[in-house]
Amino acid sequence: YYTDAVLDPVIADYCRRRLKAISLEKGIPIISVSKDNLNFGNMSIKVDRLDRSHSEMFYQIHVGLLAARKYFCAQQIFLCEHDVIYDPSHFDFEVPCVTAEPVFYYNCHKYYYDGRAFYRCEHPNLSGLTCHLDPLLSHLFLRLYRSFELKQSKGGFCTSEPGGKDDYTGIRGLYYSRRPLIDIRHDNNLSRMDFSQESSITAIQDSYDVATLRKELPWPKSV
Repeated sequence: YYTDAVLDPVIADYCRRRLKAISLEKGIPIISVSKDNLNFGNMSIKVDRLDRSHSEMFYQIHVGLLAARKYFCAQQIFLCEHDVIYDPSHFDFEVPCVTAEPVFYYNCHKYYYDGRAFYRCEHPNLSGLTCHLDPLLSHLFLRLYRSFELKQSKGGFCTSEPGGKDDYTGIRGLYYSRRPLIDIRHDNNLSRMDFSQESSITAIQDSYDVATLRKELPWPKSV
């Protein structure tokens, strides 16, 4: 679990309560990495070395993976973001045996939510990533090392999800949980989305509807 600690507390608290309940239900430990002191999960780590950016986000993930390997002997990991509503079925996926080419699996049963409607999203996102720990740790080490080289040459940091068409290791795999993830779009997302051309819906089968979610998560207040 990683956070920049600037998220609206109404959203942050709601998403953390969901994750904590899932952690207790399934016996999956949580390592939280934050830019601020945060008492959440089985272990909390403060990382405040960089400005709020994609490179800082990947560095937070790298720190969390190191702790997962050292203190929990983790084999499979799930990346969890602070503004995503997770469903227990997301954590039922078991990564197949290690292959010669690392595979990073993404849950593509996902919707964006802006407080008014839902928007379908099947793009692989970090918030839906699960994989074996060691390949991702190696991948991020290489990416962070090369980012330092790019800074020296005044280049840009690679922000794409692991397993894409870049110079790094691994390929992508996709899976779909029984119920969807809900990615909350707010005023302070690190990545921006334009829904002006997207079709919206107010209910997702038997999973979520706007009216019910608004009662559980009264955000934004202007709605």
